[in-house]
Amino acid sequence: MTDETRQEPPKRSGRWLKLALFASLAINLAVVGLVAGAFLRGGPDRPGGPGAENYARPYMSALPKEQRREMFRGVREDARGKVPDRRARRALYGDVLTALRAEPFDPVALKAAAQRQAEAGVTLLQATQTAWIDVVAGMSAEERAAYAQRVEDALKRGPRKK
Repeated sequence: MTDETRQEPPKRSGRWLKLALFASLAINLAVVGLVAGAFLRGGPDRPGGPGAENYARPYMSALPKEQRREMFRGVREDARGKVPDRRARRALYGDVLTALRAEPFDPVALKAAAQRQAEAGVTLLQATQTAWIDVVAGMSAEERAAYAQRVEDALKRGPRKK
């Protein structure tokens, strides 16, 4: 085959890769935003409330309302200084939006902004999990058994509709 007859395959643009990256990022940000937003607002105080579709819904809804409120109050107090406050979280969204609108587009900058936002959500989620385990550890065997039954009932019932 001569150089003249050999055809080079068309160069694939990174368009599909960029679209896949964007779609994945959008989904991740939505999940982190829902979870972090629900917990920072005081948690899902009512079944079916904001962020209630996350994995923690049955555990939280099975706790007595006052115990749930007290736990989330403690989480918010403990998270101060570790988790960005509302203004800082808004700024993290702004960083992602800036990266999305940048020309030329820089996926590395977008990934870094999304990572900072995700880390804030994970920190909050871990603080909430620790507080929940502390609440459960303070229960008697009978209280834990009753709580486990309420969790199981919540799982069977599923999320309540408004």
